[in-house]
This record gives sequence, structure tokens and C-alpha cells, in this order.
Amino acid sequence: MVKFMESVEKYKQMEQIKSENKKEYDEAINQRKDNLDAIITGSLSKMRIRLKSPHGNAIVSLSETDERVETVFKDVIAPNNAELFKDQTVVAIKSGFPPKPIDLQAKLGEVIQNGDQLILELAGQTAADPTTPQSKQKKVATETEQLVNKLEIPSISIPDIDQYLILRNIPDDNSCMFNAIAYALGKPFDYSQDLRLVVSNEISQDPITYNEIILGRSNDNYCSWISKKDSWGGAIELGILLKTLNLRINCIDIELGNFIKFEDESSNPTNFINLIYSGVHYDLLVTNPTLSVDHKDKSSDLGKWSIDFEPVINQYSNKLVKLLQLRNYTTNTTTFRVRCLQCYQVLVGETGASKHANDTGHYNFGEVDK
Repeated sequence: MVKFMESVEKYKQMEQIKSENKKEYDEAINQRKDNLDAIITGSLSKMRIRLKSPHGNAIVSLSETDERVETVFKDVIAPNNAELFKDQTVVAIKSGFPPKPIDLQAKLGEVIQNGDQLILELAGQTAADPTTPQSKQKKVATETEQLVNKLEIPSISIPDIDQYLILRNIPDDNSCMFNAIAYALGKPFDYSQDLRLVVSNEISQDPITYNEIILGRSNDNYCSWISKKDSWGGAIELGILLKTLNLRINCIDIELGNFIKFEDESSNPTNFINLIYSGVHYDLLVTNPTLSVDHKDKSSDLGKWSIDFEPVINQYSNKLVKLLQLRNYTTNTTTFRVRCLQCYQVLVGETGASKHANDTGHYNFGEVDK
């Protein structure tokens, strides 16, 4: 009887242990579910990442978590972004410049940061190729059109990093310099007004440095002028923005092929951008693994690079500039002709355009074909 009671007691102890273990297991499962839910609902610290797959691009908002990268992509990102995966599984995720694989077993917060661009490599089910003559003909036509478009895109391949260096045309709306910098920072063009505000504030707070001799007009007048969306930016504005943004800005004169470096040497900038200057207009150089003008593909453009990549980027920037010169992609600041789009008067050179703007208040110009 005693032994029986002892065995009953042991059984109760075993059942209690099982119950406690099951409780811990259930708590762990529920905690994991809560963690995954928190990643979606955003109850943890937020991060935004850009995803590029063979099927398209997307910007995804996540929360920082200790979950493994593989788990987050399988249980959270893929179900909520089916168009990027098409029932395929992730076999590799690349990040950085040039893109390098990240550890899928690592914790998400350890290898992925806010603002990262991730390239997804997929494997698994794929859609069957079209087999009808009509679909084949359409496919050939599409590929031909894409090839023609690629030939027309000002670009050069950088084999070392498996990227294209591409000239992105910035809208010619008198804010091209600010728009180019905004694009390089991954911002929309309307961010250019914020950049104008930065310039205006800096100038107004330092009237000794930015005096009438330097500005060509009174400090207050210049601040009011540069705040207008129709006012052209130049070296003064570049000098202010590079300090605020801690950037090196290489401004490449398309006609002469010169690299004009703007930087605050005392701040040791860690990133740089390359602007193309044609005398009256600024465009931007970017890298992208895909040569395209499609909006989805352009979302993968990278216009701000680590200083570590400046030698290779500048080497190929110089080559691209030479190609652009052969295409006569130049505009001399003293001999070019522009038309005022408000009164239609034709003006010669930057001096003529500036004088007309000061005299009439007209700031909207377009270049006249030679």
C-alpha cells in the first residue's frame, strides 16, 4: 500500500511537471504569435525596408524583433506581399552596396536596419511560359521594346559590382539642383522645398558670412528669393546642404568633364553623391542592378553611396560623361539660348537669363534647340 501511494505521488509529480512544461510551451508559442503580430501591427519599434524581387518592388513597414530573418519573411512578409513572391520561397536575401547575402538565421534587428534595400532571390513554383504563337509574338515585341529603351538610357555597366551607372533626368522646373539632391536621398521631389528652407535658415543666421557682396543682394532679400520654388540653386546652396547632410557632393561639368568636389573637410563625410551639371541644369547619377525607366525598377535606384565606393563610382562616372559628350549632352553657360516660358523672349547665356529674371520676375525657362 505504501509503495502504491508512493507511485501515485510520483505520477502526480510527473503530471505536474508535464502540465508545467505544457504551460511553458503554450506560453512560448503564444509569445511567438504575439511577436509576429507585433511585427505587423507595429507595436514594436518601426522600420521601413525596400524589397526587390523578380516580380516587382515594394516598401514594407515592419517592427524590430528578435525573430529570425527567415521566420519573418516566411510568416509575415510573404503572406502580406504575395505579389512579390508568387508562391516561391526565399533562398537568399542580399543587402548593401554591392549587394551581399545576409544570414537568414540571424535575428532580424541584427542584420536589417531601417531604410535598407533588400534584393530577394526566389526558388520554387514559377508561371509557365506562354506557348501560343500570339503570346510568343507579344513576348518578342516586349523584349525588343525593352532593348530599345535600354539603348536610349544614358548608362554604363559596372561589372565589378554588377550594377548599372545611370543618368536620371531631373525635371526642368528651376528646382533641378534641389530635386536632384532630394532624389539622391531617396526623398520625393517636394522635399526640395525643405532643402530650400535649410538654406534660407542657414543664410539668415549668418549674415556676416553671407553678406551682400557674396550673395549679390541683401541677406533678407536672398533668403526670400531662394525660398521660392522658381529660384535656381548653385554653389552657395551646395556648400550649405553638404554640411547639413554631411555629404560630399561631386558636381561633374558635362562640357569639360571636370569633377568639382564640394565638401566640409572638417566633418569627414561618409557618403557622397554625383550630380551632372550641363550649364543650366542638374541631373543625377544612380546605380541600379536593372537598366530600366520603369517606375518600379527606378524605386531601386541608389544615388547616395559610401565614400568607400567613390573610386569605382567616379571611374565609371568619368566614362559615362565621355559617352554623354559624344551625344552632345552639353550646354555652355555663356552661349546657350533659353526661352522665357512666361513671355517667350529668347535670352543668351546664364547672364542673360539671370538679368531677365531680376528685371521681370520671370523664372521659368526652357532651352532653345540649336
